[in-house]
Amino acid sequence: MGNLMEIALKAGNLYYEKHYESAVKLLDSYFKIVKDKEDLAQFHISYAMNYEKLKNIEKCNYHCEEAIKLCHFGKYAYERLIKNYIKDKYWENALRIIDIIFKNEKVFDHRKFFKDKPSQWEDISSYALKRKEFILKKIN
Repeated sequence: MGNLMEIALKAGNLYYEKHYESAVKLLDSYFKIVKDKEDLAQFHISYAMNYEKLKNIEKCNYHCEEAIKLCHFGKYAYERLIKNYIKDKYWENALRIIDIIFKNEKVFDHRKFFKDKPSQWEDISSYALKRKEFILKKIN
């Protein structure tokens, strides 16, 4: 197989074909050689999506957190973590992810990361604001 992004895409195809375990095995076989930050972030997103479908929420959360640490600017990791943490009533963790969204909104020019879909960051920011209001009501 060619470059690492092609492998991540192949894992994505396996995901859409509902071959989640095969996708994880493919990612595992190449993960240790990934050095590029963007490729690594995409691998983490691919892992997270497959673990979500395999109902392994702990591993899904781990890979979403890793993608965020690598400054992956797709909305999946942020949204998935907020949903998972709210579902498990981990309010502080959900608020932490929401704060990261608002911090990134101020620090980064999100338009350059969403060239094809500039509204994605606005979507996740709007979602985060609604979830924050919900969480604060639950805490109080």
